[in-house]
Amino acid sequence: MQIDDILGNGDTSLGQLLDAIAEMNDQDSLRDFFARLHALFTRTCSTASIAAFEFGKDLQPHLIFVDGPNGGDDLPQYLGGLYLLDPFYLMYTEEEKTGVFVMSQTDSETFGVAKKYKAYWSRITGDSEIAALFPAGPGKCLHVTIMVRNDQQLAQRTVLLVRLLEKTIVSFFRRKLERGEASNVDDTMRRHVHLTVNRTLQSFGADVLTDRERDVVQLLLKGHSAKSIAQLLDISAGTAGIHRSNIYRKLEITGQGELFLKYLNLLSQE
Repeated sequence: MQIDDILGNGDTSLGQLLDAIAEMNDQDSLRDFFARLHALFTRTCSTASIAAFEFGKDLQPHLIFVDGPNGGDDLPQYLGGLYLLDPFYLMYTEEEKTGVFVMSQTDSETFGVAKKYKAYWSRITGDSEIAALFPAGPGKCLHVTIMVRNDQQLAQRTVLLVRLLEKTIVSFFRRKLERGEASNVDDTMRRHVHLTVNRTLQSFGADVLTDRERDVVQLLLKGHSAKSIAQLLDISAGTAGIHRSNIYRKLEITGQGELFLKYLNLLSQE
């Protein structure tokens, strides 16, 4: 990794970068730590916003920090159940993947994101999302998401800086986690919320759909195509397409966008 590739032609020198990292480590709280981190990314990579969550299996995500243009106005909807469609939440909780990933408007299909979710995500995050999933203890993961303009150089610079700072970020978070200072929300409450919203997702359309159609609708909500659904359920693409058509007819909708909105409306009633 070349430091020059991270600093680019910006106003941040190597000395300033090292001073900023030292200042981050001197902070007492996670909020102050991530505020310093955001300031560093803004100065170095022109980031639009940053958010940090603690992910846990069978737990509602816990918001640690958010700073950006909308001030996290859409977070209640996300924490209220939309996170179940978040590709990065699913990557960790279902596949146990960790690392640094980039999702942009041009390549988000590779993450299996529903079109309507993409539109929602784009509106609240900006053009490109740099997402880090860092292991933070048994069954826990630190998720840092950074939004930047859809500029390849800025995105790559941001990825390099995230990787450079990984040990600093994870070490600080783990210290707070071990001291019980990472969250003021009891895991029991987060588990209850998760069970409630997950039950809502699992029962979506239960009054009119067959068990197999409900399997298909879960995958449709997560952005899978008929071909992908066929592979996951070990059925033919034609059969998956028939299930999809039957689902739309029974739910009185015309496509995946309306399916997504129907799910959002259901969450808002919980």
